[in-house]
Amino acid sequence: MDQNNTNQHFLRSCSPQKVPVVRSIELIQSLVLIFLILLCSSFPVSGFPLKGPAPVPGLSQGSDSVPDYQSLYNGRIWQNPWYMIRGDQFLFSNTFLPGSLTMRGRTYTALSLKYDIMNDEVLIPFYSGGIMQVNKEMVDSFSIVFSGKKYRFVNLPPDSSGGHGGYFNVLHEGRTGLMVKHIKKIEKLSVEGKYDGFYEISKTYIQKDGQIHLIRNLNDALRLVPDKKAAREFMRLNHIGIMNSDPESYIPLTEFIDRLAAKTKDQ
Repeated sequence: MDQNNTNQHFLRSCSPQKVPVVRSIELIQSLVLIFLILLCSSFPVSGFPLKGPAPVPGLSQGSDSVPDYQSLYNGRIWQNPWYMIRGDQFLFSNTFLPGSLTMRGRTYTALSLKYDIMNDEVLIPFYSGGIMQVNKEMVDSFSIVFSGKKYRFVNLPPDSSGGHGGYFNVLHEGRTGLMVKHIKKIEKLSVEGKYDGFYEISKTYIQKDGQIHLIRNLNDALRLVPDKKAAREFMRLNHIGIMNSDPESYIPLTEFIDRLAAKTKDQ
């Protein structure tokens, strides 16, 4: 008798009226699984969306812009290894500055940039409070604005000796180029005799005939002038003084070298 009751109970539990409920549950589970698969497929392995945090100001967001958008954020998340050093490793300011960035011929405007001159890297905001280091190999140039003045930087490959590569601030651009390299280094126990601190230096370069020359003083610059006597006379008549601590003081002489080069070519 007990066995018959058990069998009847089993048959009732498997009756057709229970089947639609089971199938509904299975359908819901399948839909949830499909949704999760689609959601996860929009994220790369690193866990960040493929399309970046927000539309890029100054760049059209049409279908053709998507690859460029991904290129802008084709870098790596930046972390500050120097947080215990007094001061900061940035040029001009440790806050983001307005600027623009050109990568493989495509220019992005209305950006916010930081220039880390300790590591020679450009940084952009990424997500809420995050910072990304731009892929340097893809950068042609960038500009930042500080105190109402625009500063332009070009990315040059290392020369044959393995030096003089990276970002250079362009002061004069022509047949002869005048550039400055901004660098920050760390001095041990420079703050109150207890803490390490940053200090900044700059190096002046003249680019002529495809070669980059380090300029330590006026004599280094005059070695690049075909007519040194004419150059000295030009500086005397125009009351031009050179200050090694001020790379911009070389601008008039660089412009004069350009004019000499143009005159020689025309002859």
